[in-house]
Amino acid sequence: VAVGINALVDRAAVEGTSIVIEGAHVVPGFFDAAAELILAVPVVLTVEDEDMHRSHFVARGNDVIARPAQRYAEGFDNIRRLQRYVKSQALSHGVPIIPNYNFDQALASVIDLVMERATERAAQMRAGVDPVQEGRTG
Repeated sequence: VAVGINALVDRAAVEGTSIVIEGAHVVPGFFDAAAELILAVPVVLTVEDEDMHRSHFVARGNDVIARPAQRYAEGFDNIRRLQRYVKSQALSHGVPIIPNYNFDQALASVIDLVMERATERAAQMRAGVDPVQEGRTG
């Protein structure tokens, strides 16, 4: 997965395009975004409440024919275990964690974070500061 993510990031950097890479397979610390070429804004969304988390998969299973709700129900314990692991990796790598209890609020938080990081990067570039040398990679 990391090789594929790095290839996507490299291609987007070369082409000057914006991308969003998402999914449970994107684990903080498992890939190395080319910080000097791009603005990477890693973030992890979590649902701590088990019943609410389960309800997300029931709704998703109803919306996506190829992914029936039963499949999510059968793997729910593993999904929760994976979320705990991804969250622990986010904490150890300084990646922000946003609670996903309300779609609009979570989306607004992600947008705010991206805008904050983009504004910081623009200010660094105007000041002639290399964010990589300063230890800030995104």
